Amino acid sequence: MYMRFLYLKINPEHQSLLAPFYNQMVIPELQNTEGCLFAGLVRSGKSISDYVSVTLWRSKEQAETYDQGKSYQKLMMQVRPYLSESSEWKIHLSENLELRLDSAAEEPVRRGYQVTAERTPADRDPVSPDDLYVRLVSLKIQTGKLEEFRKIYTEEIVPVLQNYKGCRYIYLSESLQEENEVVSITVWDSKRDAENYESSGKFGELVDKVKHTFSHFYQWKIELAKQHKGKLMTSDDMKVDYYQMVSGKRFE
Repeated sequence: MYMRFLYLKINPEHQSLLAPFYNQMVIPELQNTEGCLFAGLVRSGKSISDYVSVTLWRSKEQAETYDQGKSYQKLMMQVRPYLSESSEWKIHLSENLELRLDSAAEEPVRRGYQVTAERTPADRDPVSPDDLYVRLVSLKIQTGKLEEFRKIYTEEIVPVLQNYKGCRYIYLSESLQEENEVVSITVWDSKRDAENYESSGKFGELVDKVKHTFSHFYQWKIELAKQHKGKLMTSDDMKVDYYQMVSGKRFE
């Protein structure tokens, strides 16, 4: 299975238009696209302008066929007016050879992940997509430790999450762009359920099971922080992001 993230930065003035557009245009198109299993739109809990379109596919090849097709290009043209302007300015020559500075729309960023572990319990009562809360934990793993991490995640972490109140879906995905980058994705029945999980200390216990597989850079930071009794930040730090589901539909 293949997971595709499309990161969008939306102009705040157009936020109310995005969900209807996704429901009326994007979901019907993807529902009729071969290989697409799910489409969902989530909004960041940290920035009101940041959204992600999350799609699940049977294979990477089917997702790439969609990306290269006319329907995807058409949808991108339709969503472009909703995008925020870039903070970067572009210099170009006008028709009368004068230099001009123009801002451009923030281009959506596409990232692909191979799903290597999945749990989607079938015995839970259905809930509205608007109630669902998505939690992403991004990690950098040591070279040579990915298989060990995957084994611990599948055999020790997934069973705990699967039986935790409110945890509906669990995915472990591995980046196809960044070597040794993994993302643990959990979908919760509500924001409260996710917050209860984090505040219970269970998240910390599960991290302890796998932190020895984290990148050498991260391990070095931990040791340095102990020596200097301070908090350090690195590019390999574990990153936790939160998203509220705005719209979503599973096709199979």
